[in-house]
Amino acid sequence: MAAGSSWRDRLLALKQGMGPLWWHAALIFVASRIADVANVYIGVLFLPAALSQKELGAVDPVTRLASFASIPIAIISMVGAKYLSAYQARNESGKIKQFVRDMAWLGLVAAILFTASLLLTFEFFRVRLGIEHRFLLPALCALGIISCWQPLAQVVLQGMQKFNTAALMVVGGPLLRVGLILSLVPLLHLSGFLFATFISGVLVVALSMWSARKYMDRSVKCEAYYAEWRGILAFAWPVAILICAGALQGFVEPFVIKHFLSDADAAGFYMVSRFGGIPSFLVGAIGFVLFPLMSGKHERGEDTVGHLRQALGVALLVSGGSTLVLGVSSPWLFGLLPQWRPFVPYAPLIWLVGLQVTIDAAISIYGTHEVACRRFRFLRVVVPVAILDIILLYGSFGWNELQGWLPEDVWAAVQGAIPRTLTYAVAVMCSTRLVAAAVLLLTETRRNGAPAGRLQDT
Repeated sequence: MAAGSSWRDRLLALKQGMGPLWWHAALIFVASRIADVANVYIGVLFLPAALSQKELGAVDPVTRLASFASIPIAIISMVGAKYLSAYQARNESGKIKQFVRDMAWLGLVAAILFTASLLLTFEFFRVRLGIEHRFLLPALCALGIISCWQPLAQVVLQGMQKFNTAALMVVGGPLLRVGLILSLVPLLHLSGFLFATFISGVLVVALSMWSARKYMDRSVKCEAYYAEWRGILAFAWPVAILICAGALQGFVEPFVIKHFLSDADAAGFYMVSRFGGIPSFLVGAIGFVLFPLMSGKHERGEDTVGHLRQALGVALLVSGGSTLVLGVSSPWLFGLLPQWRPFVPYAPLIWLVGLQVTIDAAISIYGTHEVACRRFRFLRVVVPVAILDIILLYGSFGWNELQGWLPEDVWAAVQGAIPRTLTYAVAVMCSTRLVAAAVLLLTETRRNGAPAGRLQDT
């Protein structure tokens, strides 16, 4: 008993010394690293051996296509996390119950609309991705449907600051997914991967809703919050722009590579993205905890810049250091296993992908902080640059489609000048991120007098 008490006292002292941001970020970080072991096994070890290059290169565009289903509720969820934190602080259980109910209905509507849209457009995307399987359409529909409710699960855990439950979900979901993928992928290939992701998503949503059961109890009477809709909508529209731009960019990038380049290039990009994306592991843990804590500090009129500096510093240090290690070791790393060796020629791209991921990490944390503080000036930079990225990629690789629409000499000059290679595509993605980061830094420097100056509301 004494030893147990000693450990509890030490943990309590450590928690108090670290503060709520870094304690809960560390909790989510540790849980995420356990989950990463499962995800690395799936994405880096199992799938490259179990799927053909044609199917492997389609994993990212197909899963990101399904993520479009979550856009409506993801918008409300980001707004909801801020308002749920306020309702919980004021012990307004009735408003929490009504808000969660409304979001559940919105998820149902979004699921119906996505399914209808996918039935109409599936053949268009299937042909361009070069894949076919008789169960692919139902698997994609199932994944899209559960994607409509996954943001609801996140907002319940995040908005009510149930970080312990969130950590449990972070670990449990991927572990279940490993077992399902090992069972279904050998039978159904890419469709099996989608079905496994769907089933594990159902579990996460169900357990998240269970954690909020006290707010759903019949004894809790729903309390209208619609008087606050003007403020909610004012907060939601810039969030909608941010989420839509990010979702479109996240889909177009792997889609262009799969559609216009070879199956080997698409599979190579998949492998490089899996290894090069390792530096981003910390960002989700920080952002998940950062948003509700910074939102609460902002509403109380407290300074939030200190936590922002810490979060940016840690993310850049970890991401940059990881990119350096991965970049140096990538030729050796890709030669370790038989299923990796065909991708050795793509190993140098890890430098570019790692740099892209590092910049994305910084912009993501900065954007999370700004949204939590009701500041949206950064959208004037992030959204146009995302659109520029989409135009450059699709315009470059789809330039053939413009023949006959432009003067022949102009078309021929551009046609001969653009190197339509995987290296060019990744360089475009990386360059646009660098532009966004540079403009954001310059904007903050001019507005505040120094990069570390106190951020102002817009």
